[in-house]
Parts: sequence; structure tokens; C-alpha cells
Amino acid sequence: MFLDNQKQLPNDFNCIEKLIIDRKQLATQVVCLDLDKTLIYLSSKNNVTYHENYNFRKRWLNNGIDIKLDSIKSSDYEFVIVPRPGFAELITELRCHAVPVIYSSFSKDHVDRIMRALSAAYDIEDPEQLTELSRETTYACWRMPQWSREQCIQTDNGYEKSLGHFAKQNNIQINDLWLIDNRPDMVDFPSHVIQLPPFYGDPNDRSLFELMDEIFIN
Repeated sequence: MFLDNQKQLPNDFNCIEKLIIDRKQLATQVVCLDLDKTLIYLSSKNNVTYHENYNFRKRWLNNGIDIKLDSIKSSDYEFVIVPRPGFAELITELRCHAVPVIYSSFSKDHVDRIMRALSAAYDIEDPEQLTELSRETTYACWRMPQWSREQCIQTDNGYEKSLGHFAKQNNIQINDLWLIDNRPDMVDFPSHVIQLPPFYGDPNDRSLFELMDEIFIN
């Protein structure tokens, strides 16, 4: 069941304009993370097209993670996930100093399968390759709470995420809640969205590393 389309406004709303996470203080912030084109790029494996405006290159998918997902648009269920550079570093840092939550407009089943695929990708069996980062990333992917399409508002333009409803359901203040996303126009509190440029698989993308420099101190 989808949420109604009325914005859930906390009574004491007073917007804080920027997320800052102090590594030396007890974390209170909940940081939601969008998936598609924010943390990852998901593409049909056999239906890759070139789009000049997005500087898309098919070769960017070569090192992606293969996954099978049901698709209502195509009979081809073979997809590939490309994690955004800095994905592992961001979620492991957030897990240490805040409360990370996946909030995606994908279905619950798709979110679960994607996070399992990402977890398996970082679960390196070779002892020589098993690093602290890969271990922490595997743990974070498995343990991160998930909100999905079922907790979105269905609109004519797509599925809108509701931070107001999230805050109400989890009994937290909106000023302690943030969302990292590439579509602030599809969120009820765009002032609490940390907007990133959309990600299409570019291995040279540095947006997550730059974001970490901005939001973490000490």
C-alpha cells in the first residue's frame, strides 16, 4: 500500500540547511541513501544504448555486477550493477558515525536483491584480498535498513519519497534526517536532500568522495 499524497509535516519543523557529521560526537543523524543513479547505476545487460548527453559508454559496464531482476518493460531480466566510486567508503563511514538507511523507489524485492548482490561482491574469499573495507562494506550492505517503493507516494511523475512520513514512523526529528539523492524534486522535503549529479557508470566519478569531504569533520 502506498502513502497518501499529503506531505507529513512535523509540528516543530525548523529547517537546518546542511548536514554535518562530527566523528568525535555521538551520532544522531539518520542518512537515507537512494540507489539508482545515486549509489549505483543499473542497466539492462543486453540493451545498452549510447546517450551522448550523459557521456555514457558501454565499456563502463564491463566490471559491473551481474544480477537478474524481473522487468515489466522487457523480457530480458539480465542486468548489471555498477557501484559508484566511493560507495564502499561512504556506507562504511556512515555506519560508524550515523544511521544509514536505503530509501529507493525500486520495489522491495529489487532493493533486497541489489543489496545482496552488492554484499556478495564485497565478500572476497581470497584472504589476501579481504581488506577491512571489504569486510565492513559486506556487513553494512547486509545490515542496512531498507525503505522501498512501498513507502513512497505514487504520483503522476513517479514515486516520491516522504521524509516526513519516515520521521513520523521512526519518531525522529526532521532535522536529524537527510537523504542523499539525485532527484530532490521527487522528495517531500527537498531542503533535506543532498543532491548529487546522476551517475551513469563513469569510473572517474568523484562525487561520493567530494561529498564525504563536505559532510564529515574531525
